[in-house]
Amino acid sequence: MVTCKETRAVISASARTVGQRLLEEGLVSRRAAKKPLLSRINIIDRLIFCKSYRDWTAEDWVKVIFSDESRFRLFGASGKKLVWRRQGECYHQSCVMSTVKHPETIHVRGCFSAKGVGSLTILPKNTFMNKEWYQHILREQLLPTIQEKFGDEQCLFQHDGAPCHKAKVRTK
Repeated sequence: MVTCKETRAVISASARTVGQRLLEEGLVSRRAAKKPLLSRINIIDRLIFCKSYRDWTAEDWVKVIFSDESRFRLFGASGKKLVWRRQGECYHQSCVMSTVKHPETIHVRGCFSAKGVGSLTILPKNTFMNKEWYQHILREQLLPTIQEKFGDEQCLFQHDGAPCHKAKVRTK
């Protein structure tokens, strides 16, 4: 395959020809994958975590309970929508994606372990997670799940380190 550095001559080719050559080389057009932007500190923290637990066995991981939250829009999509349309149909009802300036959202929080899933907590509409809600969820959702799944056996609670998870009121 010829690289850009090796090409010195001016070559004339149609977009279709270029597309066919790219397909022959196994390249296809796709949307770029999304991934979190990691800072240097995030990368270091992840490496430390991996090195700390690399020798853990399956039996060790059975004792871990993971917890996380997610936000969902109640109206409209948060991504792109692909449509097939004819010229002049740009604003046809079937070819548009309706939007609102401030969509209603719900936050949900759940937990899981090798021993099963815990209950799912749904916060009221347009409510954001803060230390008070987090403490409420720990008491009302997480602790009963730990009791149900682990009984008196010790377990490790793994969260994502969001600021409300580390509030001084909670960590005392």
